[in-house]
Amino acid sequence: MAKSTIQLAQSLLQSNDDTLEEIRMHEFDSDESAHDDALQERLLTEFEADFAKLQAELESRFGRPTEIGEQDHEEIPLAGVFRFATWEVSDKLLFAAATHEDRELPFLLLIGTASRSDE
Repeated sequence: MAKSTIQLAQSLLQSNDDTLEEIRMHEFDSDESAHDDALQERLLTEFEADFAKLQAELESRFGRPTEIGEQDHEEIPLAGVFRFATWEVSDKLLFAAATHEDRELPFLLLIGTASRSDE
């Protein structure tokens, strides 16, 4: 798994465009499941653990993150971020993020890139 995640990150970094790739997603199959507090807490715990694994995988290739946090980040084009890590790689920002914008919306684990050329 680590090798494929690292290969995916390297591929994203080689793209001329800003990119975003889903690693894991959990969509709720009903309103009832979306409002199940125990399920929400379990998924939050699972996604936090999966994020920690993803961050460790990316650290094995790109080193320590430039920045880590537990909220939205201005350079990460996502809302509802509850965990993120960023790496500066050449003229790109590589990031990993775990998001859950609202109770009815999916939990997501993603990696992506953003251009840094405006700095």
